[in-house]
Amino acid sequence: MGDQILIMGLSGRFRTFEEWLAAQKNPNSPYVQRIIKAHAKYPNATLRELRGHGSNPLRYPKRKPLYQRPWNKLTSKQKIQREMALKVVSESRRFPDRDPVQIAKSNGIKFSDVVRATGAFRKVGNKWIVNPSDEIPRIMHIYSNSNDLIIELNNSREASLLGQYLDAVRWFIFKNEPERLEAFKNRGVFDSNLKFYPFETDLKKILEIVERREEPEFYSIYATD
Repeated sequence: MGDQILIMGLSGRFRTFEEWLAAQKNPNSPYVQRIIKAHAKYPNATLRELRGHGSNPLRYPKRKPLYQRPWNKLTSKQKIQREMALKVVSESRRFPDRDPVQIAKSNGIKFSDVVRATGAFRKVGNKWIVNPSDEIPRIMHIYSNSNDLIIELNNSREASLLGQYLDAVRWFIFKNEPERLEAFKNRGVFDSNLKFYPFETDLKKILEIVERREEPEFYSIYATD
């Protein structure tokens, strides 16, 4: 009964939202779908308010831009786009004299999509400049505590440090230069939940991790700036 009283203001002809919806000849029309979504957010609003003509405009929560959303809140397409866009960001930082638009093109992604996915560029005059750092959540691999793990990092600084560590691991595996790992002893990174992951620097354990993997290949290093 309470629900009926709250919804009666929807329209003078209908007691409930369900009655109004049942009377619509084309429930799949954009207009009806818009009203349905608006009613879900504001179940006490009148039809006039849901249409956007009320004296007090309905206030919808502002959606976070793509680059502020955590990894698990992205669609599969958005995840792929973020990975590609972060590669463009990384290359733009390593090669500041190159045109970011051309870097994006060479990586098979529109520069406008890179900007939208990362928010990491600003325009100075007619030139796009990449920001020196960012707070974009990204997924990366790490060798830690004898395991090969996937963690989410919240910024380019942690990603850069992890990238340097993985590069040192690669030099050890493929070039037999274990001394490069010395700089990473007793160091590590914090994930998006502020959990600390120490870098695995024990040579024997690193080899065991690689042997456990079906294909000992190395994943993309997003930031090496």
